[in-house]
Amino acid sequence: MPGNSLWVVIGPSTRVGFLGPLGTFTEQALKSQPDLAIAEHVLFRTMPDVLDAVEAGEVDYGFVAIENAIE
Repeated sequence: MPGNSLWVVIGPSTRVGFLGPLGTFTEQALKSQPDLAIAEHVLFRTMPDVLDAVEAGEVDYGFVAIENAIE
């Protein structure tokens, strides 16, 4: 609907949970997005951990792969 847009403001105080460990493609993808790159990044061991943290309010957003060959 024209005129009804949802804008999300992401800044340095925004916490984004992502699937680790450091150096994964998920981390690279997260850092490649200018708006998300400035947020605080919080590493989690599993995709369910990321999703649980979002649900519990521990992080503002979760960043996980849609497809993962391991999980």
